[in-house]
Amino acid sequence: MAADDLLSIADELYASPIDGFTASRNARAAEVKRAGDADLSARIRALVKPTAAAAAANLLVRGASDVLTDLASLRERIEAASRAGERDELRSASRDRQALVSRLVADAAALLDAQERALSTPAADELGEALLAALGDADIAAALATGRLVAVPHTGGMSPSEIRAIVAVPPGDLSPDLDEEGDGDDDDDGLHATAVPASRRKKTPSASPGKARSSSASATRRRLERELAAAEAAETESRSDRS
Repeated sequence: MAADDLLSIADELYASPIDGFTASRNARAAEVKRAGDADLSARIRALVKPTAAAAAANLLVRGASDVLTDLASLRERIEAASRAGERDELRSASRDRQALVSRLVADAAALLDAQERALSTPAADELGEALLAALGDADIAAALATGRLVAVPHTGGMSPSEIRAIVAVPPGDLSPDLDEEGDGDDDDDGLHATAVPASRRKKTPSASPGKARSSSASATRRRLERELAAAEAAETESRSDRS
């Protein structure tokens, strides 16, 4: 089985409307099996139907221009302001962050409306949080960029294995979690990975390089989120004083 074949079929399926996902997936699996590739057929059939919010995110990154560029640009701006300790710039970035997320959620709703489908309020809220998460984490942004989410990311920090678990056929350039059981096996599968519960993770006396990188990235995300929250609170207080 060629990995490119699975990736191509997955891209096709996750670009399609969610209502027909299961039927389309099973039809492709049956077609491939008739062609003699039982292994690829099984892997196609194992692809998970996306949640409504994940389907909206996939549609957004495939159908709206500059989504990824805008997210990356603002993420870099937030990180630069944080490193420099520029509180005024963080306040400005906070306002722009809110505006960007609102605009992108509206874009997703418009794309769904064009398909005569609606973005529910819960799905819109989940999509908004996913976009906020992508603003704070380059790996989450990379997962979003695939257009193959099966579930949406959340804010507050996610490990690399947790990020891989929400992507069908995850990209190989996501940061590894070297301290977790089964690492490497999930990527070889060519399927979405499954996050290893904390209770099953290997216990080691000292942190591995992968764990150190993951912990450092999580700490950075939490710090950025705290600073942006503080900037938002200051901006709200400033507006109240002016009113």
